[in-house]
Amino acid sequence: MLFNAAAESLFGYAADEVRGAPLTLLIPERFRGAHGGHVEGFGATGQTSRSMRALTQLAARRKDGSEFAIEAAISHVRTHAGRFFTVVLRDITARLEAEAALRASEARLADELRWSRFLAEASGLLASATDPAAALQRLAERAVPTLADYALVDVAEPDGRFRRVGTAHADAALDPLLGAQRAFPPDPAAANALGEALRTGVPQLVAPVTDEVLVGLSRGAEHLARMRTLAPTSVLFAPLVVARHDDAIGVPLADGAHVVIGALSLATTGARAPYDAADLERAAELGRRVSAVLERARLHREAVAAREQAE
Repeated sequence: MLFNAAAESLFGYAADEVRGAPLTLLIPERFRGAHGGHVEGFGATGQTSRSMRALTQLAARRKDGSEFAIEAAISHVRTHAGRFFTVVLRDITARLEAEAALRASEARLADELRWSRFLAEASGLLASATDPAAALQRLAERAVPTLADYALVDVAEPDGRFRRVGTAHADAALDPLLGAQRAFPPDPAAANALGEALRTGVPQLVAPVTDEVLVGLSRGAEHLARMRTLAPTSVLFAPLVVARHDDAIGVPLADGAHVVIGALSLATTGARAPYDAADLERAAELGRRVSAVLERARLHREAVAAREQAE
């Protein structure tokens, strides 16, 4: 075996350590069994060389046992002394890392654009609404599947309880099941993430959603069974917070100046990646936008009513 200086640097072996050893020394153990067959198969094709680009990405093994990704080209020649194979390889770890970073950056950019477009759409939808409950149902429908696999919207009632006014699921077969969740509105006093969001006005992220989490969110056996069928993998709870005023209906916050009037819940299932901290920030902004638009719409309705009364 010929082993040049570049190979010594790449694999960590001195040429004398490799000379006379089988090529499998440089191959991860899990691939060694198939290696001989691949070489023989190549030799039987009649080709004298195979381009580096024609091969699937491979892995090589260093002296210390670590592995790295490679591209390789193989060639062979027959001489009076027999057949000789030559392998030229290149470490492509840095290239793969750069490609992965680019894909991640593109995915983040796509997420930002998707959320930004939805924020603008949601603001327009709610600003022109004459029926807030109907508008919030449309908001849930627009959120799916743009931001979530299913969405719920809850608002506070004068009696201190919450009412579920919006539900939407990406899977039409599960939409009726999700709609039945209207019978189980959230409880601000509950010791779970949604209760925490309603009490504190702080958005909450739950990921992953374990069965223990579902038990904590449930309002009983029937509710738990339905949530298990819905099978969320992550959930965002975005509280809707407005400045406190005489007619404000909701949960007063500790600062005495604000009230939680509702919450938007977004959930992923196996259909998309779970939410992360970046999504939590976006959900917080969505909650602020929705709250502000709802408040402006309320003030507008009051102004119109006052004008009509004056007339």
